[in-house]
Amino acid sequence: PQPSAPGGEGERGAPRAQGDAACSQSARGEEGLAQKQARNRELRSQGQMTKRERYRAAVAAKKAGKEGAKSMPSAALEEPPKGTEELDPRAVRVFLTGLPYMATEEHVAQHFARIGHCTVDLLQHRDTGKPTGTGFAIFPTAEQALRASTWTGTKIQNRWIKVRLCEVRGDARPSGAGEKPEGCLSAVVSCDPSASEERLLEFFKDCHVSGISCMTDSDTGEFRGRAFLDFLDSAHVDLAVAKTGELLDSRPCRVRYKTPKPMEATKAAKGADRGGRIAPHNRAPPMLKPSGRSTKFDEDSEAE
Repeated sequence: PQPSAPGGEGERGAPRAQGDAACSQSARGEEGLAQKQARNRELRSQGQMTKRERYRAAVAAKKAGKEGAKSMPSAALEEPPKGTEELDPRAVRVFLTGLPYMATEEHVAQHFARIGHCTVDLLQHRDTGKPTGTGFAIFPTAEQALRASTWTGTKIQNRWIKVRLCEVRGDARPSGAGEKPEGCLSAVVSCDPSASEERLLEFFKDCHVSGISCMTDSDTGEFRGRAFLDFLDSAHVDLAVAKTGELLDSRPCRVRYKTPKPMEATKAAKGADRGGRIAPHNRAPPMLKPSGRSTKFDEDSEAE
């Protein structure tokens, strides 16, 4: 067979085939659209929603759920939180996640102001010092902390946050003043890190503080928000502890009795049994008495 010449029947047949395919595809599309419309009319006649209507309803329900989460705090304030009867009175801390990086401790404290005053501690990266978006909020009572844990889903600076009530460990110290040790002459203060030593002495001036020691960061030297107060009279310690919850530079402070750590007594007892801080395997061996006869020398013998 002879090849077709340029511009012949072979080249004219290709555009015609493409046009036929396009027409066939368009016809199939119109047929599918007609079937979809007929199916939607049938669903509506049966009182059912179409696929698009179900999608729109799901979006509306999700949006309504978010709006309900935003209004949840007001409802939580009206009704007492569940589980108050079995609540540990030491559970006064909540853990916060999803916090904005630009949020400060004042912003978080203001967010929970409807519940009550709280002390906020925002966590930072150890190396860079930048905020991690997490932190703790400490409330005066466990009931307030439990109420704050229901605020999961609220917004701070247009970001959703999560709030979780911290569990109390079995060996945790009491969150309040605690039991006063016998002959206690010291107290521990937790307050805003922006407070200075002079401001603390002024705040406790009616408690007759004899000495103060502020905990500072080992790298920056800045105040970490915790200090130890020393007193000459045990009654003055009670006056300082009674200031728990009072505002110090617009932030509530917490004061508790300084109690010895549980391991200190055990270590002291072990040290006494070992004869001090020297381990038994590091002690020098006992000196043995010399064997044989003892010889006495007088002046004459030395001269010889």
